[in-house]
Amino acid sequence: MKDEPAQPGRLAILGMRVRNTLIRRYSSRGARRYEARRQSVRWAAEAAAFERVYARINPKSVLDLPVGTGRFFPAYAKNGASVLGVDISNNMLAEAAGKIPPGASIRLEEAHGLDLKQRS
Repeated sequence: MKDEPAQPGRLAILGMRVRNTLIRRYSSRGARRYEARRQSVRWAAEAAAFERVYARINPKSVLDLPVGTGRFFPAYAKNGASVLGVDISNNMLAEAAGKIPPGASIRLEEAHGLDLKQRS
């Protein structure tokens, strides 16, 4: 009797499907079109609500995970926060990198293998 290769379970198959969907959604083209496809009344309301709450809290350091395309960079820069933006998609990080305001303290890193220990 031959050893047959193990078949992936239902959860593993679901995980692979989700991963493949995310890869397509946040691919190069998906990342470039991400915000353009989401401009709506709800999108604007979310941004306004975020800015009001953020200004009230006014943190000096922020972990933005997932950072996506850097949607909230203007609020971070306005309040002078030091930001670590993390995402699983290199393409989303590339879009975000193009939005870092001059003089802002925003660092971007890929989520895979990220070490969040204090760095000097």
